[in-house]
Amino acid sequence: MKRSVCIATLCAVLAPVVLAENYAYDPVKNRELQKRHCQKFLDQISLINKREKIGFKAWEKEKMDDKRASLKQQFDSECALVRDELLASGAAKPARK
Repeated sequence: MKRSVCIATLCAVLAPVVLAENYAYDPVKNRELQKRHCQKFLDQISLINKREKIGFKAWEKEKMDDKRASLKQQFDSECALVRDELLASGAAKPARK
């Protein structure tokens, strides 16, 4: 009984270490993750811009302007390393429908 408890405890402790991929030590994977994270900001801004072309209701306009400004601020602060790469011609993917 003691042995099975010890093995179960050992497996529980080591499983996250074995299964976790640490991207901090792999610059290529880390950069790709950061690009995906930053692309989400661009996608959300693109959706707001599309909706603006359709037209906002009066009470929506201020809310969407604030949201767009917030997203741009987050993008500028969090995505400085991959900003040029994402904003390069054709690199920024359009938002999904």
